[in-house]
Amino acid sequence: PTTTAKGAKRNSHAPQALSGAGASLDGHYGGVYEQGELISAREKAAWELAAEEVWKHIRRHAYVDPAKPTMIWNYFHPVIALDPSIAPAYLALISQPMDLTTLITELNAGNLEGPQHFLDLALTIFQNSIDYNAGHQADSSYAVHLVQRCEVLKKFINWMALETLPVQDDRTHPKPESLGYLRTSVQLAERKVRDDILSNWFISDTGNSPYTECNKLLKDLQRGRTNAERVQIGFFQIPVNETAVSDYSVYVRNPADLSTIKYRLDGSLPSNLSVANVIDKTAKRYLKYGEFVADLRRVFTNAIKYNGAHLTSDSTGITQQVYEAALMLQERLEGLLAPFTVHLADRIERARVTNAELQEQMSIAKAKRDAEEAEAKKFEQLVLAELKATDEVFAADYDLEQKSKLTELQLKAHILAQQRAMLNANSAVSGATMEDLGRDMAADDTSTGGQMSPLTAAASGALFGAGMHLNGNMLGLAVAPLPGFGILGKVPSRFAHLVELKKSVRDKAWAHWMAAPGLVTHNTSHKSKQSASSNGN
Repeated sequence: PTTTAKGAKRNSHAPQALSGAGASLDGHYGGVYEQGELISAREKAAWELAAEEVWKHIRRHAYVDPAKPTMIWNYFHPVIALDPSIAPAYLALISQPMDLTTLITELNAGNLEGPQHFLDLALTIFQNSIDYNAGHQADSSYAVHLVQRCEVLKKFINWMALETLPVQDDRTHPKPESLGYLRTSVQLAERKVRDDILSNWFISDTGNSPYTECNKLLKDLQRGRTNAERVQIGFFQIPVNETAVSDYSVYVRNPADLSTIKYRLDGSLPSNLSVANVIDKTAKRYLKYGEFVADLRRVFTNAIKYNGAHLTSDSTGITQQVYEAALMLQERLEGLLAPFTVHLADRIERARVTNAELQEQMSIAKAKRDAEEAEAKKFEQLVLAELKATDEVFAADYDLEQKSKLTELQLKAHILAQQRAMLNANSAVSGATMEDLGRDMAADDTSTGGQMSPLTAAASGALFGAGMHLNGNMLGLAVAPLPGFGILGKVPSRFAHLVELKKSVRDKAWAHWMAAPGLVTHNTSHKSKQSASSNGN
């Protein structure tokens, strides 16, 4: 159909055309277009109808549809209308704002020049998003994800446009690039790109129930609208009998048929036993999309190759029929494969983005975990080092056996040193010095229960300082504090036996001294003292 003049009278129920990039619709967009509220009443050109289909596919995309949780941004309204705060920065960077509502409105109004103009505006929507958010990727993970998803959307739009909008044949054109993006060479190149994407992708990795879309494609391919079509499809339902067609292997190295493809897809056999019996049951299931698509194409290329070589020798006309049927079904297959590969390749691209983001999140989480573990290990090592140092001090301090041996040795060495010093100075000590020492001892000692005479105190001090031989053992009392604690201080329980040893030495020394012949106590008469003195005691 031809396009009517711009500005033709529109349906009274349709809203007026929204002009410019600032146009928008009020409220949530979901379902409005489907209800026909934006459909123009004017008669549209074929390319406009095709562009309308492309717009619908964009609207239903997982990254665009507001009804889907994977939607990344509301592309149905101008950006500055949704977020006025960024208007100055956005308009300084983006020279041609665009949104989906403005695009469909301009298309319905007949304001677009052609398919390429429509495609350019559709791509502008998402290129604007890339251009603006690219400068924020360093400080925003959302901007990074938005840019990645918009790149996927641009691929999808290009693929869908090449398979939906009219393309120009540039195979004989002197300057193909002058025809724009929508030309046959680009279409074929992008089909190859999609085939490569599908070739190594496992069927079960696309998120849908395994093999569902493949089965749907196979069913659509075999749908016969007329009896003649059903007969034509029947030519390719079963494997070629290579016994009957002796030269088939000369032309065809990899046979393929629709029933075997179905069996390799889901393991099901035809209800017709004669067909089921000739299917190769050893054929492996399809794992990748590329295997499935390659076999579908092989069914018809094999038929075209073999029957095309035998057209001149055809006497029954069957070869001609099979050849023509193969050409017809090959064209149908490619027509079905176009949207099939577009949607699958898009889904795979989205899966790659999601997987990359998951890998990134896992890497970040692992790095964080490793850092935390390293910090915890470092802290643990510090704690262990501190505990080890504390344990060494504790072990040295609380090694009772070693401490006891060391203290006893120190005590004996101390007593021996004082004995030697006392013996050396014994003859030089005057009576007054001994008395002074005794007084000091009497003043400090609280364990005797009374006061000692100066002489007794002096003698006691000398004895306590020098030590005595009792029963062949060296016994003595150290005047200086024992190593590690004071005489009158609180004694740790681990050194109680040393204190008892000191008390025992002191008590025995005192008792022995008191029992010595001629010893004068403080109760002895003055005469006795003199007598004792005169006797040399």
